[in-house]
Amino acid sequence: MAMVRKVFAILVIIVLFALYYAYPLNSPEPHWVDFSAEDTSYRLEVEMVSAREFKVQEQVFVVNKGKKPLKVLRFQVFPKAFADPDTGPVNPEDYPSGWSAGNIIVNDLKVDEKKGTPYFDGVLMSVPLEKPIQPGESRVVTINFLLKMPKLNYRFGSYGGIIALGDWYPVLVNEGRQITAYPPVGDPGIAPVADYQVEITVPEEYTVVTSGVLENERSSVTGRKTLLFKGDSLRNFAVVMGKKLQVKRTRVGNTEVEYAFINDRQVDTALATIKRCLIFYEAKFGQYPYPKLTVAETYLSPFQGVEYPGLLMLAHRVKENEDILQRVLAHEVAHQWWYAVVGNDQVREPWLDESLATYASKIFIEDVLKRQFNFGSSLHETARAGEIDFLSPVVEFASREEYLTHVYYGGTMFWTALEQQVGKERMFEFLRNIYEKYRFAEITTVQMQQEINRLVEQ
Repeated sequence: MAMVRKVFAILVIIVLFALYYAYPLNSPEPHWVDFSAEDTSYRLEVEMVSAREFKVQEQVFVVNKGKKPLKVLRFQVFPKAFADPDTGPVNPEDYPSGWSAGNIIVNDLKVDEKKGTPYFDGVLMSVPLEKPIQPGESRVVTINFLLKMPKLNYRFGSYGGIIALGDWYPVLVNEGRQITAYPPVGDPGIAPVADYQVEITVPEEYTVVTSGVLENERSSVTGRKTLLFKGDSLRNFAVVMGKKLQVKRTRVGNTEVEYAFINDRQVDTALATIKRCLIFYEAKFGQYPYPKLTVAETYLSPFQGVEYPGLLMLAHRVKENEDILQRVLAHEVAHQWWYAVVGNDQVREPWLDESLATYASKIFIEDVLKRQFNFGSSLHETARAGEIDFLSPVVEFASREEYLTHVYYGGTMFWTALEQQVGKERMFEFLRNIYEKYRFAEITTVQMQQEINRLVEQ
């Protein structure tokens, strides 16, 4: 039996390496706190002009923690993809009222108060630096821009009275992680963790929930209010707002759970599921790192849910079926461990967070809800064995269904096989160690292979 286990372990590692290398990639006063002298920080002042337009001033305190001088700063500007029907992640025919444009228009950019010139290549904005940032040095980049929202029920869009701001501002990206086109499936990228202060001014009747914690609120005589949110160690900062939204809150230990909903159907079921997920995942993987977790309903499509650090967007329609609601929440909550804390390149190596989030939801459904996990009846129909696999980058997948089949379910089958080999307790210990070791950093496929190698050789 020991020999069989050893042979199986060697085969797992060989297969992983072979597949990986087969697919290489090319206020009166705002209550700001001072920028950190050690970490990258964002400060955004957001003013609603209309339900589809916002004026924004963004300041980014950039710290060079690398070993080489930074000569160019790279920012992902994903709203640029929505300016043209041929470059967005949503087909023009899938817009609910016909195609409508979104965009990000940079009106002014400065580096330490000196005018800078941004250059755009698709959804990538590059800012050459007159004076490179040496290791240990910092700069403040100030960007004034106009954000235009498409009329769209997507992670970025305004529809049905709900405004979803996901991937909405210029976000600094490490060299080698940048992309120029918004991928048609999957998530668009990964950013290093940073600290955020976001001040949002909206009409009084709007409810606003975000990745951060509300620190201050003030009203004006003009019928508007200004909300200041703060969040630490976030890879990005998401916002959902609308006149329709209601909020219900509860707690799990020191964590506030906030559920923003469009109507009250299944609210208690959703809150109970979120709480059970937090308790279960903390026991299996490690402590949830933020003071709050927000789940916000939107008219999301085609996704059932979308993850951001500290905030999950949930498609309103999934509440029609309790099983689907619990399944989606289990997956998206798991992303707080596998993506928000343990990061990875979601474009080139999406299997790392998606398969682990799906595997986590599988064990939650089986161990807590006492139900069988359904891998999907169309698994055999959408698989292209020998052509692509769960280690492939997002650009290799022809459809969202194919992506789900291979990355979500194929990857989960791999983790399940590994669990069967090493046992559940060792599997959970292994994942707890990964969570602690790569906390607020990134893990690559090669590193994960090395970690698995050490596990199976013990």
